[in-house]
Amino acid sequence: MGLRWAVEACRSAEPGPAAAFAGGALFAPEDLARFVPTDVLQDLCARDQIYLASDKAQFIFTCTNYNNLVSIMPTRQDVTADFVHVNGDTFWLLQLVWEHGTPGQRAVELGAGNAIVAAHMVARYHTVLATDLPGPWLHYAQLTLAANAGRGRPSAAVACDVATALRPGSFDLVAANSPWSPAAPTDRDGNELTFMAGGSTGTELPARFLRESAALLRPGGVAITLCLDPEFEDGSRPLMPVLDELRSQGYALACIDSPVFPTDTVTERLRANRLPTLRSARHIAVVVRNERDV
Repeated sequence: MGLRWAVEACRSAEPGPAAAFAGGALFAPEDLARFVPTDVLQDLCARDQIYLASDKAQFIFTCTNYNNLVSIMPTRQDVTADFVHVNGDTFWLLQLVWEHGTPGQRAVELGAGNAIVAAHMVARYHTVLATDLPGPWLHYAQLTLAANAGRGRPSAAVACDVATALRPGSFDLVAANSPWSPAAPTDRDGNELTFMAGGSTGTELPARFLRESAALLRPGGVAITLCLDPEFEDGSRPLMPVLDELRSQGYALACIDSPVFPTDTVTERLRANRLPTLRSARHIAVVVRNERDV
């Protein structure tokens, strides 16, 4: 009840304290009764969905309205191994889905995080899935899809590692913002920041996403994967053999440079911190089309 109320408050056309509270704003505890219905407030407290102190209260979720679709995120979280986030590249992926995907029956977002891209895809596809590992990512994917249920067609979050639980050759669209950071840093406890870890060169995990995304496609289907294209001082570009492999299998490919992470920024940051032999690095989208059986 409480979360449903917050979602609708977030969708309200008129900004006010209810929408601000749903978005994670702090309020004095005694002020909540002014705009939160009594039964809703009781439900939020019973479910421990309010951070409550003597002088402040805060909803444990942050609800954000994107074109009348609500994204749900944790209000308070440290940047640790289990970090859940929505970034500029999330919205670039959404733009690419709209530009390169064609309407169809089935779509999936792999490694979906809180699944806001999957929630948007419901407008074009009869059935939409979002996959991620068990834990906070899958939990927030489930919450976001549930918050937007009834505003489109069937959708569900599936616990699996990339695409291991999905049937090959059965999707019209596959979208993924794969982790691509090379030699990912660790949190203060020494845990690798898995939400961004792409492997030793930043291409190992994206390569898996690319292969598994392509395998999911029906004839004419499209897969869009965000990844890193690094080049090292020895001339090696570890992403290129993966793209050549897909081309040799009959897929059509296009690579699009990112407007979110400019090449010079990505290169300098990675070279200074983790990859001293890096010559250049591009953040790109790889668009794969299954033209083998069309």
